[in-house]
Amino acid sequence: MDLLISQSYSVHAVIKQLSERYERGNFYTWAGPTLVAINPLKDVPNLYGLEQIYKVSCEDKKCSSPDPHIYRIAQKALKCMRWNNKNQAIIVNGDSGAGKTYSARHLLQYLATIESFSEKEIHTLEDRICSTNPILESFGNAKTIRNSNSSRFGKLMQLNYSKGKLATGQIKSYLLEQTRVSSQATGERNFHIFYQVVSGLSQSEKESLCLNRSFKIISSEPTEDDAQNFYETRQAFFELGFSDSDFKSVLGILAILLNLGNVGFSLNEIWNVKEDEEEWVTVCKLAGVDAASLANCLTVRKISAGTLDKRAGVIFSPCETEAECISRRDCLMRLIYSTLFCWLIDQLNKKLSGVTGDSFIGILDVYGFESLFKNSLEQLCINYANERLQFFFLQNFLKFQKLSLMDEGVEIIDTGTMNNDAVINILDGPSSVFGVLNEECRMKRYPTETLVVERIKKAIKQALVESSQKQQPKYEDIYEFKVQHYAGEVTYSAVGILEKNSDQVPVEMVSLLSHSKNGLLRKLFKDDPKLSPSSKSGRKHTVLAKFKKSVDDLLSMLENCEVHYIRCVKPHESMNPGPVDPAYLMRKLKECGVTDTVRLSSLGLPVRITFDEFFGRFKCLTNVPCADHREFSQLLIDLLIKSNASINLSQIQIGKKRIFMSDQVYEYLETMRIGIRRNAVRKIWCSWCSYKLKRRIKAALIIQRCWKEYITLKKEMAAIKIQAAYRSYKCRCTYKKIIGAVIFLQRHTKQMIIRRKEEAEKRSSQMQDSLLEDSLCLTSIPTTYTGDYTDSSGIVSPIGSDLEDFVSVRKRTSATESLTDKVERNSFKAVAIVSPFRESLSPNKKNETGKTELQSLDDSRIEASTFSSVYNITYLAEAKEFLKGLHWKRGILSVRRIPEIAVVFLLSKKCLNFAENLPQSERPRGLLDILD
Repeated sequence: MDLLISQSYSVHAVIKQLSERYERGNFYTWAGPTLVAINPLKDVPNLYGLEQIYKVSCEDKKCSSPDPHIYRIAQKALKCMRWNNKNQAIIVNGDSGAGKTYSARHLLQYLATIESFSEKEIHTLEDRICSTNPILESFGNAKTIRNSNSSRFGKLMQLNYSKGKLATGQIKSYLLEQTRVSSQATGERNFHIFYQVVSGLSQSEKESLCLNRSFKIISSEPTEDDAQNFYETRQAFFELGFSDSDFKSVLGILAILLNLGNVGFSLNEIWNVKEDEEEWVTVCKLAGVDAASLANCLTVRKISAGTLDKRAGVIFSPCETEAECISRRDCLMRLIYSTLFCWLIDQLNKKLSGVTGDSFIGILDVYGFESLFKNSLEQLCINYANERLQFFFLQNFLKFQKLSLMDEGVEIIDTGTMNNDAVINILDGPSSVFGVLNEECRMKRYPTETLVVERIKKAIKQALVESSQKQQPKYEDIYEFKVQHYAGEVTYSAVGILEKNSDQVPVEMVSLLSHSKNGLLRKLFKDDPKLSPSSKSGRKHTVLAKFKKSVDDLLSMLENCEVHYIRCVKPHESMNPGPVDPAYLMRKLKECGVTDTVRLSSLGLPVRITFDEFFGRFKCLTNVPCADHREFSQLLIDLLIKSNASINLSQIQIGKKRIFMSDQVYEYLETMRIGIRRNAVRKIWCSWCSYKLKRRIKAALIIQRCWKEYITLKKEMAAIKIQAAYRSYKCRCTYKKIIGAVIFLQRHTKQMIIRRKEEAEKRSSQMQDSLLEDSLCLTSIPTTYTGDYTDSSGIVSPIGSDLEDFVSVRKRTSATESLTDKVERNSFKAVAIVSPFRESLSPNKKNETGKTELQSLDDSRIEASTFSSVYNITYLAEAKEFLKGLHWKRGILSVRRIPEIAVVFLLSKKCLNFAENLPQSERPRGLLDILD
């Protein structure tokens, strides 16, 4: 939304549009190039943050008027700096409590974050820049009756860029409100850092710094937010690279100030310090100075006569009242705190230093216009700075635009005279408020406050006469004077204003502190050029003189920059959320010059480009040849008006040396230029991609061909290996089968041979046994016996019968005869077998290893011829007794029982003794079966 597109530019129309947008939650509105920011006085979700930064930074701005936002101003400044390589400045201005500090913080956040989107490092320059905010706000901000976080100093954050990239940062401060350290108005607080220290330190840290008591310079109790803010401040110190000892040194200086505020004075002939108080002992201990010397600085004045080169003499004058002692004590507190603040600024600049940049973006956060219940030197300086900035705004944005357009021959409606020259002349003209106050401070006298006020009133009256203003202010108090500022009339009190302006620093205090045993305190005051006399003539630099010089330097810097404006306003007088107060908002918009901005910006054509710059920037929009750059500009403007019905001559005109156009036309031309350049880049990119694609295709074909050949070769080699492996496998299988068959045949052949051999041996053994048995039977009969032989069974065999006949007779013996009968009947045979070898079968006979040797019947077999000569036959009882003690199993005859082997004796014969091939089941199984 832009107020310039309104059909009516009246103040009421502007107020209505702003109120409607505020009710809908739209707190930012364009007023030409100026951004109007209405403070919602509450936290609004999703209004700021990384998501919104990313959205603003990555948005393709095709429309001529993007949605207004605080980030848009930062984006515009960054874009202009990179396009034109020109320094940029963003001035954040407005009333106290309108949100200037908060807006400046988000501007800095955007510029720092947008640089670190592609960076992944930790503790980069962007991080350090953002870390300076908690420190500056803690030491430079305080709560006032209108704002809970009011900046009590001016700040210029300068971001230096090198080749479009953030390189370094620099901080400049203006006019710290030193008097707040020692005293505050009702309902206000001291600087935030004092409350943070008291509430955020641990109990042990408080004891080491002697902070376990109440302090007079802290007007109210700390809150929970102070403890959290102290944690953020401490983290910011460490993130910026401060050591723990540096931070503790800063805490020590703050502890000195807190305890020094409690130091009292007593009258004992002369005013002295109450040396018995703990606070006094703590101050001397922490400051590292001699107690007597410090007490002398607080209660005795040192007056030097003459100039710096030639001193006529020195006079020591004790303070006559307690107020003088308190004033010197407060002066020491202000001196220490202001020096500490300047040292912090210098240290922060060192932490942000780096490569020298070629351009910069400055964010100026200055005090807002103030009109309090009691206004003194601080409010006078603050309002003077706002007057100068307002003049700069009117001169460079409104009035200068109007005059430059008229010089170029561009028609424009007269908007009248809009300036505040008269107010500035009243403040710092030849006969002005500043002149009177500076002169009184330099004079060797002690004027009364009424005399000073009378001189100021005369100077104001003279300045008003010179500016042709007949209306004179009315005064009600002899100690007050009034100034009609652009934002309204302000009444200033002259009480104590000369002392504040003189800013006298006792030399003896500086000398004492410069020799302190406290390292940081000694560093702050030793060889500090700011604390030395300003010139050899001894001329003093007053507060107003130094502040005016700093404002002049600031405006000189702004004149060389392209300036962007943010006007912060409150919707109503109070600091609580609520609806818009139209009367209050109207007054504030007039004070900021927003209504005049809307009216003149819609007519002033703020974009001004020379013909050469226009040709160099937009020559790509047409290919028509032209004689010179002016002719090209005229041709392009004619084509632009014909092609776009929304553009007319009231929005773009050609002057004598340059072209004037509105922001909408410039954005439209930039959009066309960017589109053409994008198309050109796209064509180049497409050609390059096509070339690369062809090269890649060609390379791919070559790689594919080589790969196919390689794969084919690999496949052939693999096929050959597979064939060889398969053939080898088949051969192995065939070989294994043949070998298996051969082994099988060999095994069975060997088994058959062994079996046949065993069978032959068994048959041979059986035949021998049978022959032996028959021979035994024959040889048992006495040779002298010639008749028939009858055994115990009653079978009679004739003498001289054949062996076969005898065997056949024995085979006819009854099978039912008992074992004993068999033994008895054949006892002579058994005795005949065993008797000759009784000794060999004895269990007492052992082999060479010492073990009992059991003889096999086969090994003990006796040929029949051997037994033919055996005639010694023992009795039958002896044979029976001997046979009972023998054990027989599978050809083994033993006198011991064979364990776990079943002995089976087959008593009946199943086959003939002389069978050729005896079956396994019918073979003899025992001794008796053999003997049978």
